[in-house]
Amino acid sequence: MLGYREYLKGSLEAYFDIEENYELGREKFDLFATFNQRNAKYMLLKNVEVYAFTSNEYIFHKKIDREITSDDLTWIKDFIRDNLDQIVNKDDEHMSSVLTFILEGPMPDEKTKKRIEKFKYYKSFSLGLKGWVNTKIMLIDPVQKDGITNKLGRPDLQRFIMN
Repeated sequence: MLGYREYLKGSLEAYFDIEENYELGREKFDLFATFNQRNAKYMLLKNVEVYAFTSNEYIFHKKIDREITSDDLTWIKDFIRDNLDQIVNKDDEHMSSVLTFILEGPMPDEKTKKRIEKFKYYKSFSLGLKGWVNTKIMLIDPVQKDGITNKLGRPDLQRFIMN
């Protein structure tokens, strides 16, 4: 039987660069995946670039062998705040980055489910002129083949649930 980590890795490897057993700061993740897209507008020749911008997605996967609590959501916000400069490359072409946290574990109580659904983390750089960061958080229970996410993650939830 294919484990969730292998399922996730298989579904991402066509488009993402993947690193297993990833460490950042004091935190360890089972899987870290990055996707970087650069778009540019040219005038007549490719060496005459009018503008360019990058869009990035960073996926952090962590298996948790217990029910998630509100403290875990606070931990994620603290982790982002403390490590954002190491995660996101805010160069002159940066437009947007999405951080996706996929936590694998059993479904929590109703109060924590509501907090996951209302979770938000957004940060703009130079009033949005140098881009912004948004965050998706997903809790996936591969045993029940179910998951919950915040509003930003709703369009992607079904692709991360193991069928």
